Amino acid sequence: MSSDPNKKSPRTFQCRDMLWETFEQMARELECSVDYLINEAMKQYARQRSYGPRTPYPGGAGRDDPPPPQQRGGSGRSEREQQNEQKPAPLRPWVLK
Repeated sequence: MSSDPNKKSPRTFQCRDMLWETFEQMARELECSVDYLINEAMKQYARQRSYGPRTPYPGGAGRDDPPPPQQRGGSGRSEREQQNEQKPAPLRPWVLK
């Protein structure tokens, strides 16, 4: 396991087309990336199942941990996305059938 809790690696997964289209629409409206939204959704899912601050999930920070320091210039993220990183947008519950 990496010692850097903010390290990111590319992943491949399958999801329903309608769900992906919903995340694309949310990303456009929130001016952030689908990657950001999926990371936030995964963190919320882990927290809801008690993998939060008391039982950390692999590679994740606890709920009360401060956000990671922002890099100056060349981060590749929009200003809105950087703001959302500090204050995540509330996520809607999804029921998959």
